[in-house]
Amino acid sequence: MDKEKRMSVIQFLLEGATEILGEETLKERFTEMGNSEIDTKKIKINHITRALRDSPEFVTDLQRRLIELKNLAETLRMPQAKIIENWLEDDCLPCLVERVIDGYSNIYYILIAIDEKIMWPGWGVFGKFNNP
Repeated sequence: MDKEKRMSVIQFLLEGATEILGEETLKERFTEMGNSEIDTKKIKINHITRALRDSPEFVTDLQRRLIELKNLAETLRMPQAKIIENWLEDDCLPCLVERVIDGYSNIYYILIAIDEKIMWPGWGVFGKFNNP
């Protein structure tokens, strides 16, 4: 990955991590890793991954959301439900972060299927009828 693309990815990930953890918590996580300043030129992608993985609040929220996603996938009889169930059966909660990163195509497939099943342009039309 070229330097400009890397900086763009780092910036995007930092914005997401800041939104998820909050700026103070993210700074604390980076300080624990020896990066007291969040300098995009020095930060690596794995620093951001570690900051998320090492946050009990984030991992617990990820686990809860994966359970909800698995339940929806089961209802829709999607094979990806079993994959997520296997991830959740592992006792290593921080490992969920790596599993989701590595298996994101499974998550994406479920999200697209849900979107195709429930999102419909007609809903907006009804909303307009309700509140012209």
